[in-house]
Amino acid sequence: AAPALFSESEKPRPPRLFDGDEKGRCCRHCRYYVVHPFTQRCARWNREVEATDVCERFEVRPPPDGG
Repeated sequence: AAPALFSESEKPRPPRLFDGDEKGRCCRHCRYYVVHPFTQRCARWNREVEATDVCERFEVRPPPDGG
């Protein structure tokens, strides 16, 4: 059996990366997010973005068609 390195009270907590509101507004979930082999772009602002960027003008990407 592997040795226990931490007691329950000493175990490190997972990092908190996003506020609850920000997670749903990331560029990767936006309808204007475009992935290209060399970069990621925002079609609304015509600029390079990262998948984890957050925008005030975020619009949810519609679900893909079933076909």
